[in-house]
Amino acid sequence: MSWPIDGPDLTEPIMRRLGFRRVSSQRARSHRRRRWSARGATIVLLLAVVGIGLQLHRHSPAARTPTGPTLPSAVRHDLLRHRTTINRAIKSIRDLSPYGGLQLPANHLQAPQGNEPLNNAVGQSTPGPFRWV
Repeated sequence: MSWPIDGPDLTEPIMRRLGFRRVSSQRARSHRRRRWSARGATIVLLLAVVGIGLQLHRHSPAARTPTGPTLPSAVRHDLLRHRTTINRAIKSIRDLSPYGGLQLPANHLQAPQGNEPLNNAVGQSTPGPFRWV
């Protein structure tokens, strides 16, 4: 089926009749800006309404406040109450440490000589594919 080439182009009048018409790029840009500004204003208004609603609810008699201790205050109270027990447990863990806390033995801090790795035993203790050559 071939389309008639010499026939008049009726696209513009038909589209205009349906309510569509061409606009300049400047006018399209202004319509887009207006739409985005309206969306932004709607979001700001919605956030303001939610904020005001939360403030009104917080100050109304229907708002409930916790009657007992809250979780952070209970944890703080327990830590303060059992401070000496916790300190003794940490001290006993430090006393059981082979290096006496965070101190390392003096022979562990030797500088490597040449191109040797820091610890020669690492190459011997690792599995075959991961050993240093």
